[in-house]
Amino acid sequence: MTETADNASRISQDRKAIDTLDARIIELLTQRSRVPSLIQKIRTDAGGPRTVFSREMEILARYREGLGECGA
Repeated sequence: MTETADNASRISQDRKAIDTLDARIIELLTQRSRVPSLIQKIRTDAGGPRTVFSREMEILARYREGLGECGA
């Protein structure tokens, strides 16, 4: 194989890895969006608020800490 063929093969492998990671991220985000909806329903059915802003701020801080300012 030539250098460019090696590079093309590596790029193809790396793109497959990205596609696999993207599929996992999409699945995790789908799961992540379901859980708060369940919590919100339980809370509102009991007469509580739809959103607990202190909890929202905790979550945003965790994302900011883990991913940097753009993560929030």
